Amino acid sequence: MLAGQLKSIDKSPQRDGCLLLWPEGNVVFSLNESALVIWSEMERHSTGVSIEQLVDYLENYFLPARLSRLRLRTDVEQLITELSKRGFLSETRSNSTDPLYRIKEDIFRTVSDDIPETGIDERFKTALAYRPTDDPECGGPRALADTWLGMSAIILYEIALRVCGFGRLCVIVERWPMPKSRTWLPIRVRQICAGVDRARLWYPKKVLCLQHSAVVTCLLRRQGIPAQMFFGARRKPFYAHAWSEVHGIVVNDEQAVRNRYPRFIRCLGNHSPD
Repeated sequence: MLAGQLKSIDKSPQRDGCLLLWPEGNVVFSLNESALVIWSEMERHSTGVSIEQLVDYLENYFLPARLSRLRLRTDVEQLITELSKRGFLSETRSNSTDPLYRIKEDIFRTVSDDIPETGIDERFKTALAYRPTDDPECGGPRALADTWLGMSAIILYEIALRVCGFGRLCVIVERWPMPKSRTWLPIRVRQICAGVDRARLWYPKKVLCLQHSAVVTCLLRRQGIPAQMFFGARRKPFYAHAWSEVHGIVVNDEQAVRNRYPRFIRCLGNHSPD
């Protein structure tokens, strides 16, 4: 892809590029910082943009580098071809002869890993902190019930993954219903997370972070707790991870994972289930 001196714009791309994710097709694609400039411009044209429009934008964006229009068009065409081939874009025709390329609705990309933690009540943060080494906070019947609930949810996850696929499963978790009027206490968050941890130990197969976080998120939301599942990834070296949060606090892992892995958000809007 093209290279040149970048100048700042309103929506500055990440200096190291980003990762794209299409859950429905189980496809991950890496963009360098120059390709991300093009992608970011496409995000601003949610209804579609032509290759010529992208070239016009890049001519102005890379003006100090004085790159030729032919080179810019070649790089844009190559990127559009690769993204379309992997299922990230849809093509439409306008009244003109030039096709318009649009980012699909279910595409995610990583954003900056600089996640601010201002505004979090320290007492609340401590109450929800993940403490897997602490002594159990509930008696035998409650602990057994939470463990069985976690085991059942893990089994249902396996079935849903086979029937629905990864993309649909992510949508199910994101839209899992939550009773708005139900009150909850931080101790219930810790109890559910502990129950799922015990279930993971007894489960005959290895429970990965995505499965773990999906189960924790749905069980918490079932209790009226506003949990959300997040997943992120690093480009170099590539490594992906998932976790569950309540009010910006990681409840099934270390808080540091929020800044360790750039998180995926929807390219056409971060639609919160709440």
